[in-house]
Parts: sequence; structure tokens; C-alpha cells
Amino acid sequence: MYPLTLRAKTILIGIVVAGVLSLVASAATFFLTREYLLRQRETGAVTQVLAAARLASSALAQSDESLGILSASAQLLPGSRAALYQSGSWQISGIGFTNLDIPESLLLQLENGLPAGQRAMVGSEVSILVGFPLPNYRNTWFVGVVPLNELERSLEVLQTTLLVGSIFAAMGGGVIGNWVSRRMMEPLREFSSTAREVSLGDLTKRVNEPREPDLARIAQIFNEMTFSLQRRIDREARFGATVSHELRSPLTVIRTAADIIASMRSELPP
Repeated sequence: MYPLTLRAKTILIGIVVAGVLSLVASAATFFLTREYLLRQRETGAVTQVLAAARLASSALAQSDESLGILSASAQLLPGSRAALYQSGSWQISGIGFTNLDIPESLLLQLENGLPAGQRAMVGSEVSILVGFPLPNYRNTWFVGVVPLNELERSLEVLQTTLLVGSIFAAMGGGVIGNWVSRRMMEPLREFSSTAREVSLGDLTKRVNEPREPDLARIAQIFNEMTFSLQRRIDREARFGATVSHELRSPLTVIRTAADIIASMRSELPP
């Protein structure tokens, strides 16, 4: 497995950082929006059920037809689902809703004479159930159901939108990382090519100083090093030439004397 290049690492870091930041921001946005919309919907549900309960209470004072009163009151609620508890029995209005769908904790508060509200599953839908004890009637409660399916669909659309936005943000981070890596690698490529030419013997090569201060300092040091190396090689070349010149004359005299001695070897005494 080959190690990642500097450019690849920069692009990968850009993608990861942008993706993580976008996901965190999207998650925070989603949960804050979800809580705000739920609070708004719960407030609206309480207002709607309270109006229906008041209508049922007023109608009960004029008639004993509890089922008709319940049906008329339920028309004020989305889905027209409501329940009326009176004299130990339940009257239900709406399809897909029974008294068994009402949570025990909500019933307990109604038995204590307190209004109550709670999110619960009614059939296959998440709904808000709100109950009110009817004034002037002993052990009589009105429970209304407000479904949250439209809110759930809106939240799903929001979640999908934020997720797609996070993906595009990560892609944008990769594009920015690619651009940054190219800006970083351009001076380094010039350093590399210039260093290769210097290693091959061309000591006249210099790198251009980039605008970035850190890279400009590196370029200055590289040019100073190349200049110092060139001066050193020039000094060594001059030193070699001088030494060669100074040694050439004594060596010539010695060689000539050796040749003369060799040619007159027979005439010399032992």
C-alpha cells in the first residue's frame, strides 16, 4: 500500500473537516428546528382541543346526546378524532382510534382533575393527545387527538435537505483542499526541479521567491545555499589550479635530472 501524497492528504483533510462541521451544524439545525416545531404544534394542539372541549361542555349543558356532541366537537380537530368519558363509559369519534390508545399516565392526571398532554402512537401515526376534565361535570373528560404526520413529513424533507447539503459541503471541502494543495505544491515543484538541476552541476539555477512568507524564507535559504556551494567549488577549483602550477616546475626539473642521470649511467662511478 502506497503512502498518501501531501496533495491527497490535503484534499482528504478538507473533505473530512468540511463534512464533520457540516454534519454537526446540520444536526444542530435539525434538532433545534424539530424541537421548535414540536413546541409550536403542541401549543396549537392544546388550543384546538381546548376549544373542542369547551364546545362539548356547552353542548352537554343543553343535551344528553353525548355521541352527537362528541362528533360535533371533534370537527374542530384534524382527523376528527376525539373521545369523551362520561359515567364510566367511553364515546369515540373517528376511525383508527380507541380508548386503549390513551396512555395510562394521561388518564391518571385526568382522574386527578388535571389537564394533560402527551405524544403517543395512535395506530401507525405519532400524535399529540390532549385531555381536559370538563367543568361542572364529575368524572367527565374530553380527549382530543392531533396527528403529527404532516410535521413528520416536513422534518423528513428537512433532514434529507440537510444531509444533501452536508454531502455538497464535503465535496466543496475537497475542492478547496485541492486548490490549497495546488497552491502549496507549485513552489515545492519548482524547488524540486531546481534542486535536481543543481545536483547535476548547474549551480547557476535559482528559485523564484513566492509571495507566501514561509515559502519565501525557504527559497531564500535555498538560493543562499546554492550560492555558497558555487563559491566553495570556485575556490577549490582556483586552489587546484594554483597548486598544479606551483608543482609543475619542480617536477619538471626533477624529471629532467632523472633523465640525464639515466642517460649517463655508464659513465658514472659505482
